[in-house]
Amino acid sequence: MRKMSLSCLYASLLFFIFIPLFLSSVKASPPLSQEMAEQFMEEVISEKKVKKQQLQIVSQEHIQKGILLHKQEKYQEALNEFQAALQASPENKEASSWVKKCKAIMERSGANFYHEGRALYRNKQYNKALESFKKVPQDNRMYKIAKQWISRAEEQIKKEKERKFKTEQRLSVRKAEDIKRDIFASGKNAFRKGNYEIAEANFAELLQREPGNKEAEEWLKITRREREKTLAKISAKDAVADMKVAEIKKDATEKEMMLEVERAYSPERRVGPGIEEIEKLDPDELLRKQMKDKLEALPFVQTVDFIGADISDVIRMLMTMTGINIMLDEVAVKRVHPGGFSITFKTVSPMPLLSLLDMVLKASRLGYKIEPYYVWISDKETLKAEEIILKTYQLRYGARRAREVEIDRDREDRRDRRDGEDRRDGEDRRDRGR
Repeated sequence: MRKMSLSCLYASLLFFIFIPLFLSSVKASPPLSQEMAEQFMEEVISEKKVKKQQLQIVSQEHIQKGILLHKQEKYQEALNEFQAALQASPENKEASSWVKKCKAIMERSGANFYHEGRALYRNKQYNKALESFKKVPQDNRMYKIAKQWISRAEEQIKKEKERKFKTEQRLSVRKAEDIKRDIFASGKNAFRKGNYEIAEANFAELLQREPGNKEAEEWLKITRREREKTLAKISAKDAVADMKVAEIKKDATEKEMMLEVERAYSPERRVGPGIEEIEKLDPDELLRKQMKDKLEALPFVQTVDFIGADISDVIRMLMTMTGINIMLDEVAVKRVHPGGFSITFKTVSPMPLLSLLDMVLKASRLGYKIEPYYVWISDKETLKAEEIILKTYQLRYGARRAREVEIDRDREDRRDRRDGEDRRDGEDRRDRGR
């Protein structure tokens, strides 16, 4: 069989190569000898063998690569290598056998990938199903059906992404609403506690997140207005405190000046036998001083709560609680308040009687005056009457010289009330600090 193929090859070469050359060179060259023709044929056959050997080597290289890929279960790539080996050497039986093996395996694996993809699709695992469908080889009989399922899986994946995006949008909107509600609640809580700066910051932040929020705008206006009021009250209290300090300094200066006058007027004190100086106060003034000491030594009045009470009822209750005689000038009360007036106030801690009287009478344009055996309540104009204190100095020879000194009792009462107000302001500041 091999000899016949070689004879056919020789004949074809003679017919298609040498005969045309011979005919074209009949006129130009002498006829070839048989020896030269045989030599030429051997050279051609030798070249053919070399080329065939080279193709066989290339084919073996593809087979080795295909076997390696087959072990790695990369059957499509292995199939490509085995097919390249067959293309280089169509007579290579090993390459042909490997091609059949890969196709059989791929046929089985393609069906497996297809059924695996269907199962994953039923379980709504669309991404994994898509990967399985894509593993079905193109030359597999299940490829066309797998391609249809690839389209379905991609469509389901797209729908899932859209649903996920819409869900995330709803959650983000809900989260933003929750944040705004928290900010609004924090602002109102800070406003109720009097922390107007924090409340203003919360309402301003809410308006930045949601411009045009009418409720937040209204709360912001109210907060700013209350903060300005608070600042104004603090400024007013500071101004009042400064005025009190200035008044105290003024009173101290006046007293120093009066003391200088007193010293200048008083007789010169001498040290020596026969000189005796006695200073005596008016008996009523001594009793007033004793009465004031008694009032200051009294236990604090417990907490009281009056709502629309008449001034006379309040005075009677204080008399009952303290055992001190308190007289009310009803004529003066009718003159100051012709239509009458009621008192509403409450204390949360015990207070001295004099401080409590200051608080009760502060807003009624009334005042009080300590007398030897009672406390007298009248209008301030009536209480401005000056009192006289008598001082007596006994000198040598028994001669006496008396002088009258006028003392403004109303100034001392104002000073006592001012001290009580300062104590209450200090307590209020400590309570706000806590």
